[in-house]
Amino acid sequence: MNGSNKNKVIKIHPVHNVLVALADLLQDEVVANENVSYKLVKPIPAKHKFFVQDLNQGDEIKMYGVTVGKVTTLAVKTGEQMTVHKVKHAAELYNYKNLYGIQTNFPIILMN
Repeated sequence: MNGSNKNKVIKIHPVHNVLVALADLLQDEVVANENVSYKLVKPIPAKHKFFVQDLNQGDEIKMYGVTVGKVTTLAVKTGEQMTVHKVKHAAELYNYKNLYGIQTNFPIILMN
């Protein structure tokens, strides 16, 4: 990995199977995260996501430590952009108080 890839992508949570582009990325560009390289299938605009592994129809898409969608096409390839044409929303139940191991005490607000 060379220094030119630094800060071009970010992985928000360890279980993600997508990365977020922090800059516009080019078709066939190779970017790296956590010592793994990914060759992009098409250009990826900044703030958009791309898959870091091949997935099949029905496979779950993980972001923020939870399932946020499922693949709707027959398959998606590593380096391919995540779009609404390839996925559908699917929410997973989670315990927001312990999602990141943070203990919180939310105030109780009573409304009259």
